[in-house]
Formats: sequence, C-alpha cells, structure tokens
Amino acid sequence: MDLIAIDIQRERDVGLGTLNETRRALGLFAYSSFAQVTPDPILQNDLQMIYGTVGHLDLFIGGLAERPVAGANVGPTFQAIIARQFQALRDGDRFFWLNQGFDRQTSSLISNTTLATLIRRNTDTTALQAKVFPAPVIATHGKPSAPTQQVDTHGHRGVPFLIR
Repeated sequence: MDLIAIDIQRERDVGLGTLNETRRALGLFAYSSFAQVTPDPILQNDLQMIYGTVGHLDLFIGGLAERPVAGANVGPTFQAIIARQFQALRDGDRFFWLNQGFDRQTSSLISNTTLATLIRRNTDTTALQAKVFPAPVIATHGKPSAPTQQVDTHGHRGVPFLIR
C-alpha cells in the first residue's frame, strides 16, 4: 500500500484545498514558484514536472516539501495548521485553566509553574534540573554532540530522547 497516495486521495476526497488555497485561508502569502516552497532544486524540478504550476500543488505534498521553520520539524503551513488546532482545543476545553477566571495572583502562580516545580512540591527530590525533559548536550571541540547513552530520536531532529 502507498500511504502517501492514500493521504493525497483522502485530502482530495474531503475537499481540502491546494497548498496555496490553504495558505491564503490561514492568512499566509501564496507561493508563486516552487523555489519559494523548497530550496532543493531537484525537488523543485520534480514538483514542476508533476504539478505544472505551484497553484496545483497538493496541501500534503507541499506541506511536506516546505522548508522547516527555525526550531521546528514542519514548515510554515503545517505550523499554522497545528497552532490553530491546539488553540481551538485549548479554547474549547472548559477545564483549561485560562478558561476558569482565576484572579491575577492565581493565574501568575499557575503560569509560572513548571514540571520541575510540581515534582519538587510532591516528592522528596532535592536535585532536579529546571527543565526536566531536555537531555544534556556534551560539547566537544566547540561542536555539540549527543550524550554517550543510546539515543532514540524517534525520527526527529533536535534534542534527542534518551533510552536508559
């Protein structure tokens, strides 16, 4: 089975717009060339050969082809879609703390609480790093390198997850 082909057909079946139609709906500028979508000249040529014009580029393929936003694994279109979805989920959740109407002092206390804070409050742990999840990066000759443990990146770039 070709999962990509299935995803492309599924997006067409449910009536999703092209990459540019979706970008305009999200308030982003429409691309006028494949070079704006991706810096890879081979991919630009392939997309040109398959789609003809950037206006026909499918959302899924175009979104995957976009240059990732700094600090992210997705391009600007998928980033905007994901951000809107998370905002809608948060705004629609009647139990989300911002929807509770807390006073200013309580809101400040909640917004400044981290996972490390919760762990310190509820355990006898005394030595805990401020950011609980990021793995330490060991610098060698000015270049960061992965920790010495076995690293599982789960297919992602950036700070790895460690298998202990």
